[in-house]
Amino acid sequence: MIVFRRTSFAALALLLAFAIVAGLSAYAADKKATPGSVFAADKGKFNILLDGASIGREEFEVEPSGANWIAKGSTSLKTPDGKSAKVTGTLTLQPDGAPVSYDWSAQTDSQTRRT
Repeated sequence: MIVFRRTSFAALALLLAFAIVAGLSAYAADKKATPGSVFAADKGKFNILLDGASIGREEFEVEPSGANWIAKGSTSLKTPDGKSAKVTGTLTLQPDGAPVSYDWSAQTDSQTRRT
């Protein structure tokens, strides 16, 4: 009986060690951050909902740019009453997350604004 317990414990410990190593390897392979940075390259799209109905869409991308990182986004909205807007922005960040600059523009049915 003692041999069975030692064998079971050894098999369980080996299985647990394998799972930890496999999980860490997969995490390191998925993370594409540059050394010393809190960011990882990413991009995506999502819908903006109001009371369950889609009123817009946003696309974003985060990528390295020299020693800094750039986060870009573009949002298109159309309200239920027919008004529309498009907003774009570019945020420049240091590798530690500190902001460097932010430029954005907004275009609505009646005006364009940029800062």
